[in-house]
Amino acid sequence: MPPRSQDTICLTACPNHRSQYSWTISYSLLSRRDNKVGEKQELCRVFLTAVYPLLSILDACSMGSTEGITRQHLWHLFSLDTLNSYLTRDPTPLELTYKVPTRHSTSQIPPIFTPLKLDFNFGAAPVEAPPSVVLLALKNSGVVPLD
Repeated sequence: MPPRSQDTICLTACPNHRSQYSWTISYSLLSRRDNKVGEKQELCRVFLTAVYPLLSILDACSMGSTEGITRQHLWHLFSLDTLNSYLTRDPTPLELTYKVPTRHSTSQIPPIFTPLKLDFNFGAAPVEAPPSVVLLALKNSGVVPLD
């Protein structure tokens, strides 16, 4: 870099798990005359706290043709205990897919491969029955805003 100039350094971090990360960015002066590298000088430090969204299901209730189903039975039908346990886990390495879209990429959304499976057990409703509506009360207990 020439003297009295400025440049932008772009950093991309792809954390593997929830943790605190830090990096030190340093520089060395290079002499053109004798091609010697000067002593390394610290320029700045970068700190990162990696988090994932923490979402959990607090409650479930039903309306429509499923109105008579109890909360406990809904909890069982939707495997909500299992779902909550999955939501508290860190993503697997295959789920941690980072992709920066470019003008040459054909897909802007990375594929998601998840080894976790849930069993949602729904019965059949009579013909022309009102739709089944199940409301889930969700809680964001993390520091990342969720849409």
